[in-house]
Amino acid sequence: MALIKSGADNATSMPSLEGKKIMMGFWHNWASDGHDGYQQGTSKAMTLLDIPEAYNVVAVSFMKGEGIPTFKPYNATDEEFRRQIAVLNSQGRVVLISLGGADAHIELKAGDEQAFADELIRLVETYGFDGLDIDLEQSAIIAADNKTVLPAALKMVKDYYKAQGKHFIISMAPEFPYLREGGNYLAYINALEGYYDFIAPQFYNQGGDGIWVDEKNAWITQNNDAMKEDFLFYMTQSIVTGTRGYVKIPANKFAIGLPSSNDAAATGYVVDPTAVYNAFARLDAANLTIKGLMTWSINWDNGQDKAGKAYNWEFCNRYTGLIHGGSVLPVDPEEEETTDPVDPVDPVEPVEPVEPETPDETPVVPDEGGSSDEEYPAWELGHQYMPGDKCTYKGAHYVCINSNLSNAGWTPDICFTLWQAV
Repeated sequence: MALIKSGADNATSMPSLEGKKIMMGFWHNWASDGHDGYQQGTSKAMTLLDIPEAYNVVAVSFMKGEGIPTFKPYNATDEEFRRQIAVLNSQGRVVLISLGGADAHIELKAGDEQAFADELIRLVETYGFDGLDIDLEQSAIIAADNKTVLPAALKMVKDYYKAQGKHFIISMAPEFPYLREGGNYLAYINALEGYYDFIAPQFYNQGGDGIWVDEKNAWITQNNDAMKEDFLFYMTQSIVTGTRGYVKIPANKFAIGLPSSNDAAATGYVVDPTAVYNAFARLDAANLTIKGLMTWSINWDNGQDKAGKAYNWEFCNRYTGLIHGGSVLPVDPEEEETTDPVDPVDPVEPVEPVEPETPDETPVVPDEGGSSDEEYPAWELGHQYMPGDKCTYKGAHYVCINSNLSNAGWTPDICFTLWQAV
């Protein structure tokens, strides 16, 4: 195909992330309709130029659509959007196009490799994107021939720009359960070995899913605020070392994904940022220094809660020192009114987490329209399920495919990473 060749400007540069820590945020390519958050808050519409410089990787969300996915900016002309990317590139910041999203139905079929590669190159030449982030979720991960077509096309694009002396970045943002041995993202990771630049798993929206840690003799869940530091440390340690049943992703290609506010995700928001600082310190001490942080999303970092109180760039303010130098925890404006810099925080020794209280009796969720039997007992709240366990929920039978401590947000009918319908 005849590719669009743009004139030389900063958007052609493809800045390098080599040796740099990253703070990556997703940017919404749509207008907020108000009260669009998990807690009825409202995300903030903005241009790329409104994003703080601490976000040195911006993922534009999303490239999607029937057939060969594509992209069009919702709030700017092609020329203006390219100008904005050029400004970020001139600051050494990277702008990726993110493929997929939670509601995307990406279905690439065998034979689509060249067409997808051509469309991606067209978008790069038109807007100045510096790479692509794979953000396939749910059924899109395994739909059609995505697992083979997408890696093949991305290799073609990366090689195309390598021949021009440019480095096209490839990243991924999988939900962490898909990184277990046999998980659906392994096909992409294995196929793109030597081609991908970093992977930023989502440590959010997974409720009671988590990890068993022998050293703690505990199942540590993603939504356990009291053990957040341990969850971040042990989950990351497991993945960057390829242990506890997880695929190995090198530490220097790994970033932790967290929600920027309570409205940004159903679960996973970090109440106390000290947990993140301490987890990073423990990883550093274990010679497992990682690439940085990712958040969903920039628009939520600048959004507001249900009552109209601004989130005021909380994520960016909390972690800029951690990622870009200084390792300083910011002062809570509600506790101290001064804006003077705070003194550096001494390394904090890991604190033994408080074990969550266990109720005396485990409540049983009604089957809601179906009867259970001995082979498929009724699904229960607060029960530790292991792979192969069976249950009945809302009249249907399920088999556990990933260990989990059940909770009301992850019932078998919606939690496809933990349960498979029989």
